[in-house]
Amino acid sequence: MIASLGSWLDGYKEFISLLADHVAVLGAVVTVVLFARISFGVFPCGMRFIFKECGITSVVMIRAIFYCWRSRDAQRLFFEFMLVRSLGEKKDSRQWSSLCDDFAVFLSQVKDGRDPILEIDNCTHLTNKAFNSAVNRYFSFLRQARASSVYSIGRFGDFWHSDVYILDAYIMPSVLLSGLMSRFDSNWEKFINRYRAALSREDSLHISTSELFGLFSWLLWGPSREIDWREGWDGLCMMAYGDENNSLPVFASAQNDTKEFLGESFSLAEGRGGFGGSFSAYVKLTPKAEFVSNQRFVLDIRNAYFVDKLIEDKTLSFIPILQRVDSSALNKSDNCYATAYLWMLFERDCDDGLFHPETSVAFFEHANLADPAVCGFLKERLVEKILSHFHVISDDQKASTRSYRLVCGMNFKLEEYCRTRLADESQKGTPFAKWLAAHVNLVPSHKASAAFYSFDNFFCSCSEDISFVDVDVSVRQDLAELSLFHATVYSDSFPNDNERESLANLIHYLQESRKSGDWEFHVVIAKDAEGMVAGGVVFDYYRKSNSVVIEFLCVDKSLRGRRIGSRLFVQTIKLADDIARRAGKNEVEYVFCEVESPELRGDGDVAHLSFWRNNWFGRLNIEYIQPPLSGELQPVRGLWLLGLSRLSPGNTKKMDASAVRSVLWNYLHYSMSIANPEQDESYVFMCDQLANKATIDIIGF
Repeated sequence: MIASLGSWLDGYKEFISLLADHVAVLGAVVTVVLFARISFGVFPCGMRFIFKECGITSVVMIRAIFYCWRSRDAQRLFFEFMLVRSLGEKKDSRQWSSLCDDFAVFLSQVKDGRDPILEIDNCTHLTNKAFNSAVNRYFSFLRQARASSVYSIGRFGDFWHSDVYILDAYIMPSVLLSGLMSRFDSNWEKFINRYRAALSREDSLHISTSELFGLFSWLLWGPSREIDWREGWDGLCMMAYGDENNSLPVFASAQNDTKEFLGESFSLAEGRGGFGGSFSAYVKLTPKAEFVSNQRFVLDIRNAYFVDKLIEDKTLSFIPILQRVDSSALNKSDNCYATAYLWMLFERDCDDGLFHPETSVAFFEHANLADPAVCGFLKERLVEKILSHFHVISDDQKASTRSYRLVCGMNFKLEEYCRTRLADESQKGTPFAKWLAAHVNLVPSHKASAAFYSFDNFFCSCSEDISFVDVDVSVRQDLAELSLFHATVYSDSFPNDNERESLANLIHYLQESRKSGDWEFHVVIAKDAEGMVAGGVVFDYYRKSNSVVIEFLCVDKSLRGRRIGSRLFVQTIKLADDIARRAGKNEVEYVFCEVESPELRGDGDVAHLSFWRNNWFGRLNIEYIQPPLSGELQPVRGLWLLGLSRLSPGNTKKMDASAVRSVLWNYLHYSMSIANPEQDESYVFMCDQLANKATIDIIGF
């Protein structure tokens, strides 16, 4: 019996040993699997990619894997919870452990039915530099093929899973213009040199020291400007906390009634004499690049300047999309605080019709926009300041010959108020009233955006490196510049003889257009600091249809990516608007250009069209044929005709068919020297597509 018991014990020990071996193997397998998941799984790879710079620990990662096991939604919530709670800043192990504890509670509440909402006090959290960098890493991770597949992002997918609830958000129908402080915070020498250069002007447009100092003070912090929101609004607005400089641009969602609710709220505030309102807001964050690329075609072209500035802003990696808003309790009280400049901008009126940034005069008051009484008081103080300044000018024997013109104001209502007050003052019959009526023109000659673009170019880091020549063939030097442009950048950019004008043709068109009362032909050449050709644009202006056709726009291949093409485009529109005003129009209404289609290029890619898409063009929904550029050449098929309707409110994507027909006739007759376009097969073919149509669709690409 003892022997039998001993045998049993030996067998038991062997079993225990074997079991221990299996447990060890199983433990090793589990360890390997866990290690593999921590090292190579999409979720842990994402945690490392996004939060490595924030100091995330392995223990927190293991806990996160346990909490979010097999739940992709939970994993997305973890990413976003940690982004919002950590603000992308460096944390120690204790802080990360505490955040993980908070997430466990939050996830448990979500599983019990709570909406996945992340709460923050105000929008300053979203402007945090570290937060923006971390969110950018999050979006970069989700763009990766493996993560995009696992989390079902898709091409136009949902990059942000949860809602961010902002308790205190002051929302205004305006956008902050980048201040010089942000541009020159580490380069005051350039700022001061600009000031000195402007002050040293000795021509007829010279302004006083006080005027120039006021202008630079206004520009230093950056004012905000009201957007067009009353008709055809695309939802662009500004969310601020305390002051306009603590703000970021947002878009109201078009998927619900948020945009309409905000519009009604803005109207009510305007009726009370205020501007904007205090709300609690729910937002989703979306990558800036994808949003602008996907939505540009439906964005409001009247706000093009602000969207362009938004794209250029490297500090903001995302756009908050307002999902819904609730009126804040603060909105109904007297203790709401949201400050911004009330401002009016004037310019020295000059014969050349151009806007000269360094000769403009700004008047401003810092007001609490949430308080109608304060706004009303400071609005009156602003008018008194303007009148007082002009009174001083009128009494100055040397300065009294100056003439000024209104440019724009902080918003339409303020412009209207100041214009009325100054007009009333000019009717009083006093010597000052007579001077005011004769020397201060209250009818703007430039769009506000044109003035802002001019300021950008004046202070641009490369503005001193690029100059423009509007070629006049009667000037020998201009003719030499044109020949150099044609032989280098132009020919390199358009190597196909069927698509390129000869030098003789360019010169002929420049000469002939001077004789015409209906057509102007221009070649504008961009030159760098050494006088070398950097790029150029060839365009036509047709008075009858008040339209521009950009025939060619090109930049030296070695200089691309430096926004020279964008500056050439802005210069084209600026010159064209000046021509339109001389013709009795406010501005050019339509802009056209022809480009190679993806089919003609043979690659099916539209990447080469990004420049035109970024400048708000769409494709006219017709089959376009370019007639031969000369008798021995062939018609060119496979081109697209792109168009831009500058005066269409909102996101209207149609163009007047008669205007298109008129432009096609002018283009063939003047620019291509076809005496009777009605007899040209290409023209007849395109007009047949426009027959019996009042409008033609402009489609995206």
